[in-house]
Amino acid sequence: VPQALWGNCFDGTPTAGDQCQKNVLGADGNIYWHLLGGSKNGQRDITYAGQVLFQGSDYDPNGTSQNNNLCILKTNQQGEVVWKMYSTSCDYSTNEGSVAATSDGGVVFTAKMRSTDDGGSSELLFADVTLVDGKGATHNYAWPHNDGDRRFYRMMVGRLSAEGELMWVKFITPDRTPGPAASGNNADLWTNTINTSALAVAADEENNVYFGGNFRNRMTIDGTDVVLTPHNISKWSGDPQAAAGDLFLIKLKGDGTYLGHLTTTVSSGTPTSESLAEIIWADGALYAQALFFSPDCSFTLGGKNFTTAGTFSPVLMRIDANLNATWITPLKGETIQGKYGFQNCGITKVNNSLWFTGQYDGVITYDADHSFSSNPAYPSVREGFLSKFDATSGAMLAGVSSADSYPRSLGANYASLCGYFKAIQNPTDDSKVYVYGYGMNANLGIFLRGYDAQTLKSNPQTDEWSLVKGGQMPTCQSIAYDADNAKIFVSARGRMTPFVLYGNPSLTVQQPNSTWTVLLAGYQMPDSFLQTGLVRTTFAEELEVKGSKGMITVRNGMDDATTVVVYDITGRQAARIDAVPGSTSVSLPSGVYIVAGKKVMI
Repeated sequence: VPQALWGNCFDGTPTAGDQCQKNVLGADGNIYWHLLGGSKNGQRDITYAGQVLFQGSDYDPNGTSQNNNLCILKTNQQGEVVWKMYSTSCDYSTNEGSVAATSDGGVVFTAKMRSTDDGGSSELLFADVTLVDGKGATHNYAWPHNDGDRRFYRMMVGRLSAEGELMWVKFITPDRTPGPAASGNNADLWTNTINTSALAVAADEENNVYFGGNFRNRMTIDGTDVVLTPHNISKWSGDPQAAAGDLFLIKLKGDGTYLGHLTTTVSSGTPTSESLAEIIWADGALYAQALFFSPDCSFTLGGKNFTTAGTFSPVLMRIDANLNATWITPLKGETIQGKYGFQNCGITKVNNSLWFTGQYDGVITYDADHSFSSNPAYPSVREGFLSKFDATSGAMLAGVSSADSYPRSLGANYASLCGYFKAIQNPTDDSKVYVYGYGMNANLGIFLRGYDAQTLKSNPQTDEWSLVKGGQMPTCQSIAYDADNAKIFVSARGRMTPFVLYGNPSLTVQQPNSTWTVLLAGYQMPDSFLQTGLVRTTFAEELEVKGSKGMITVRNGMDDATTVVVYDITGRQAARIDAVPGSTSVSLPSGVYIVAGKKVMI
């Protein structure tokens, strides 16, 4: 069973605002957490594990919203701080930022921010964007504005080294000039034209950076003359809560130099909105999930044509390093009794399976043989979903709703709102897949649920662990999985009552105050989560090739030396190993390699 190893709270002082946007396993085995912590005048301390981590922005306590401060926190696997990068100005937007690990042990990140709320004075309004990196260096970036501007949002993407040095930051600055249908408070200025659920980001083996989301007005990529222009805004009033705009995907070199971008072209129909929600880099390609509110419209993206259908359309895609789409799979989303919802989605690629999870109401259809639906008797109660796709072709193989395998008939724990945030799977023992999610029920809390990876069947008696309870009904936020050490690292959000973490004995984590706080925690998982990393070559019993952190090791059981050639995922020779009898190791960057026609992961 899982055993909780540690749990610490990340907490700001105001009543709301504390969030963990995402966490990832770094190439060096440490954990990166993308965090937001609230602050205001006289209450600026942001704490972690009961100690002051940094002081946030000095925001007017009479303002109408909490000031959210950005923190990229690096911890070791014991939850101890390695370093932190944090902001001392600006208000960072909740649920609009992400992180991705780079192959050198560092991280890339995205965020969306506006100037600090100062109650109307000019002291903090349009102040520099100020970041203090993991080495203690302060970095200032000017805030461009015109006379008469109100507060407006910009997007930021940046890269940090493994040691915490802020290597570079790039901004995306939208045009604030209103479009033809501008009205109301947005008639003279558009202040919020980058609107997405994630601000997704990924990095490839060469540390090229990919990021994207949704944009609703012309925007300029920092340091270039590249201007992106959306096509879905002719009827948009400027209200950030209304659906509008196009998806975008931008590629930068590892040093921040612009390399290219993707947006859609409309072939037919009148689309309403498109948003890129999640991207991951895996096995030499980018896998992405988007959401379209554009029924019966045809598009082209990255050279591929596709057509959307239904009230809403989740779209999965595979894109190569040259920004060409190799497949695009649109799904049809329909309402149930006029209700629908689609949020908190995640994608995970393991071997040739692409797992797609999320939280929804409605019916999702791929074709006549592949669909899944939430419970029509409870149209207002969102459920979790788990679906499986062929990563080579994009075809849907199976899908299941949380209520299908954990129905209300099991008891009150399963009669509430539920969400499946992310799937994890052991690459070398992939018979099962596990979803990280939560039920809006204090007795269920945050869980891992196991499913048969082929049939998506589950046994509720043995396949569910409630990882976190307490916290007055906690909700999950993110998960990182270290298959080499069979550990998971999770974040959750709750308030008031202590968190209780699964284990024998269980671990209780006291909350620092009665307001919302974020729990960061680590667990040792059962052996079924442990990746052996062992790939046998054609020499079978006499030669073994194992990938581990930073190296490939060849164990030669023969009497004579032999040569083993290692290729990268694109087919280029990465190493040539003269394997003497016994063990021989060679250092290589993290990634996927091919040895004797089989994959080895580092």
